Amino acid sequence: MDGRGGLRLSVCLLIAAAGCQHQVMTLPSSPPLSPTVGAADPSQIKTTPAKPKELSPAVLVSYGDFEAGEAFAARTGPERRQQLCESARLDYEKALAIDPKYVPAYQGLARLYMALRDLPLAVENYQKAVKLAPTHAALWYELGLCYNYQKNWGPALECLDRAVRIEPGNRSYVNTLGVVLAEVGRYEDSLKCFVRCNGEALGYYRLAQTLRHLQKPELSQRYLEVALQKDPSLAPPIQQTAYQLQQTAYQPAVPHAPKSSPCSPAEEHTVNETPSRFPSPPAIPASNPSAPPQLLLPPVPLINDSEE
Repeated sequence: MDGRGGLRLSVCLLIAAAGCQHQVMTLPSSPPLSPTVGAADPSQIKTTPAKPKELSPAVLVSYGDFEAGEAFAARTGPERRQQLCESARLDYEKALAIDPKYVPAYQGLARLYMALRDLPLAVENYQKAVKLAPTHAALWYELGLCYNYQKNWGPALECLDRAVRIEPGNRSYVNTLGVVLAEVGRYEDSLKCFVRCNGEALGYYRLAQTLRHLQKPELSQRYLEVALQKDPSLAPPIQQTAYQLQQTAYQPAVPHAPKSSPCSPAEEHTVNETPSRFPSPPAIPASNPSAPPQLLLPPVPLINDSEE
């Protein structure tokens, strides 16, 4: 009897212990806090504003190019033009502060100074650019134009010749070199450039046009006659040019450009709402359908941002 009682007591104790262990293992987890208890008010949470990302040199130069283009648009007044030029200059300089070797920023500054007729600063920035990118023909071409505006013929010819050697197939570069060679009296070298781009007959014709614009009607007439001998189909436009030469011969010479202008009287400029101005020889009258295509020098290309 005692033995059985002790056994029962032991079994009861074991059952009770197992029940306690089960209760401990299955206790529910604490309930989540109520939104109104212990949680911060979202409206009172202070967040630190994100720091604005620094603009890249490419973006800054694009801003500067846009502002410079707007500055020299025909619709822009003098006061607004000055503001836009200053803003463009600051954008180019910010780009150079980030990357002192960013060539398009130097090119943008140089073009801006050319448009403002501050030629020494334009030359300075072009020289910095060509030192960093000596294989970019566009930079040498623009630097050559800048020297030409200063009538600094030697460096102008050197730079234009460098551009032509880098890109011998660029007609604008070769034709411009021909114009400047004619300006300094190197007519045979000028003729070679024009013939190279336009063929023999049109080469003589282009040189005749350039000489007419340089107020050399008699010499221009000789090249016109040779052009007609080489291609009789040029007779209509040549007759028109010959008539213009006769008119020029009986008129006083065109006065030189004012001292405030960096351009020689042999240069014509086009401003297509861009900060740069480029010379072009006289155009053939558009009313003549048989006239050869005009010799126009388009704005030079920008340096590719991806190239060093």
